[in-house]
Amino acid sequence: MVYNELIYNGYTVNVGAFEKKEKDKNGKSISKSYEIDFVAQRGIKKYYIQVASDISNVETKAREVKPFLALKDSIQKIIVINKPLEESLDLNGFTVIGVADFLLKFIK
Repeated sequence: MVYNELIYNGYTVNVGAFEKKEKDKNGKSISKSYEIDFVAQRGIKKYYIQVASDISNVETKAREVKPFLALKDSIQKIIVINKPLEESLDLNGFTVIGVADFLLKFIK
């Protein structure tokens, strides 16, 4: 539904997959793969978007924000939750918004 609405509203949408070099517990350099649900762009607007049913569970939230934390750019990062939720910012500065508000207000 999020993908379809982004396309309908004129966004170019891709899956965001990227590799990042990190150190393991022994200090050895390893390559880690990350995936972002959607990278959406329309004109100068560009968003990284993760979609989740719920992020009240600590492990689920950590999984959803992990790719965002690996990115060191200024593109807006959004977590869309499948429940009624007013737009807010989490501790990392990522936008957290309910799916209805995202679809009806945010991407228009």
